[in-house]
Amino acid sequence: MPIATGTAFVVSQSGGGGGSSSSNSGVVHHGPQVRGSSERLGHPRVGGSPVPSEYSTANPFQMNAPPEAEPEDAAGSHGLDPDWLPGLFMEEYRRTFYLHEPVNGKLTPDKVRDALIQTGTPVDVLREVWELADADRNGELDLEEFALAMFLCTQSQAGQQLPDRSQPLPRELMPPSKR
Repeated sequence: MPIATGTAFVVSQSGGGGGSSSSNSGVVHHGPQVRGSSERLGHPRVGGSPVPSEYSTANPFQMNAPPEAEPEDAAGSHGLDPDWLPGLFMEEYRRTFYLHEPVNGKLTPDKVRDALIQTGTPVDVLREVWELADADRNGELDLEEFALAMFLCTQSQAGQQLPDRSQPLPRELMPPSKR
């Protein structure tokens, strides 16, 4: 189903329970697949690209990550923007988010790690996903940031390039409450 008119993205959702299997890798993909030009998704940051040395200290996929910290507040809105691509799959992401028991509306790095590891996405990709998803750089993910992380995992598994984190996220990926 085409969405986000005027952009280079095409979104499709797998039928039959939200998942499909890839004949190329044998990996089961859940959720959306977005296809777009490399200009829209950014430059490759995985698969042979150099790994930046500057990761946030809260990144749970970084070697020797600090212990889990308590959340500071429960700020943030979770209204849906029809142009926000992860919002198309918010019902699934919301269930997963609450399954991991957020405190004050946020998941700690350890809880995010537990959730994202279950996607089967490689840890080197998850490091990048964390940096892209923690839009407010507070070391925790609220529902919208978590939805973005899940969406980016799905896109990466579908062979799409992650956005270049040295550039601002495209509007269709930036969580609405963080714009």
